[in-house]
Amino acid sequence: MHSIDYILIALPVAIAAAGIYLAITWYLKKSEIPADLARRYGGVYKVWSNKYYVDELYNAAIVNPTVKGSRKLLRKGFDVGIIDGFVSLSSSVCRD
Repeated sequence: MHSIDYILIALPVAIAAAGIYLAITWYLKKSEIPADLARRYGGVYKVWSNKYYVDELYNAAIVNPTVKGSRKLLRKGFDVGIIDGFVSLSSSVCRD
């Protein structure tokens, strides 16, 4: 059972070391390899370099609707309706 633990520890370390080795080799020693791969596999390279467009999808599905909704609901409904209404009410009470 302990050998599985060591394999599960060593495998990610080996994969990370291989990635570091490839990065050093490709980007520092043989810089033509990444450019050739990007040219040969243009569509895949674009998707990978944009991180599968996860950030764009998250912004479109979660962030933008939340910001628009909060502007509409909180600013117009809460700020203008309740807070400004309370300030106006308190000023009219103090004026009378």
